[in-house]
Amino acid sequence: MISFKQLFHENDGTSASRFFSQDALKGVGGFKSRSLLVEMPLDDFLNLAQPLPEDQQREDAEKWLKEKNVFQDIPYILTDLEKVTGHEGRHRAILFKKLGYSTMPVEFRDYVIRWDEEDPKDFPETLKSEDGEREFNYPITDDLKWGGLTPYEWDGQI
Repeated sequence: MISFKQLFHENDGTSASRFFSQDALKGVGGFKSRSLLVEMPLDDFLNLAQPLPEDQQREDAEKWLKEKNVFQDIPYILTDLEKVTGHEGRHRAILFKKLGYSTMPVEFRDYVIRWDEEDPKDFPETLKSEDGEREFNYPITDDLKWGGLTPYEWDGQI
């Protein structure tokens, strides 16, 4: 198991996890939780979320990062079983891509699934994007990983 400390401090340069506060990362998930913290490819996040029109792309995330050095909240994808219904984090995902990162921590929330109780064979087969234009194989695998990427696990040590 990779410890929370390793994920936060010793990433291999592809994950933008170092730009998020430790409290925010360790605060996701838990007993009977409908949230799962996953390491998600930036392109996956951007493909699932409502597309961001170019005229709405702002420098807010970059300005915040320069001033504060860390984000206090985790981007999320909100689903209702088979469809994305909400999100937060497109500007950060775009910024991290620009900086050369390929993944970031994302809170994957579902209205129905309790991740520690569900049988993975009952997960949906597909997941529709927020705009309904794209459909993907359901990305959470039976070992609660995002397409085979290691999920975050907090071992209680920082």
